[in-house]
Amino acid sequence: MTVKCRFFYEDYYRGREVQECRLPKSAASLPWKRKVCDSCPVPTILLQTRCEHLALEGTITKNSSSASA
Repeated sequence: MTVKCRFFYEDYYRGREVQECRLPKSAASLPWKRKVCDSCPVPTILLQTRCEHLALEGTITKNSSSASA
């Protein structure tokens, strides 16, 4: 699945398998994994905002809205 975000970087040149989010992250952020992109609001924010001077910073946290029986 292709990620349509200007902060997403991937490199498969000559056997490399590099994928990363280049959005600046806070010190409290958990490690990034590819599945984080599926629920990330940044691509939508970038589509809805045309400001050239918008500064974004991300923080990856555990999902606290999990359902339990």
